[in-house]
Amino acid sequence: MATDIRAAVEHGNTQMTSLDAEFEGLTADTLDFVAADRVRLAKGEPGVSGRCEIGYYVENDSKTDAQWLLRREDGSLDDDPLEGGAVSLAGPQVSELNLEFYDGLYWESGWQEKPGFPKAVRIQIVVVDEDEIENPMVFNTTVPIMAQ
Repeated sequence: MATDIRAAVEHGNTQMTSLDAEFEGLTADTLDFVAADRVRLAKGEPGVSGRCEIGYYVENDSKTDAQWLLRREDGSLDDDPLEGGAVSLAGPQVSELNLEFYDGLYWESGWQEKPGFPKAVRIQIVVVDEDEIENPMVFNTTVPIMAQ
């Protein structure tokens, strides 16, 4: 996730967008942006332009009570930067995704309809093993954004 955020770039009117959301009482923020493509998509796929849409969100596993961190990647840059593409598992048993954005003065809980990019993104991911529900693992990192 940090690698993708470091590769964030402007593309037309598309900026970084994050919803400060909750899912079943837990923090389940979303994050969508355009990034420099690391050529992970199949060669010759139409629309691949060296950039791709990236999205992260938490969703329930339909077969269990667990939640998962999912990553969406779409190589066809279109009018709807929040839809389409291929979805893959980014993290198992992620019960919370909390994102904060530094605007140069303050940390904010969401980044929506703001011009430009934040200066940094603070990521907190909470992982709950079914056998260790009382002791969740909490991972924190802060990622500087170079796109300005």
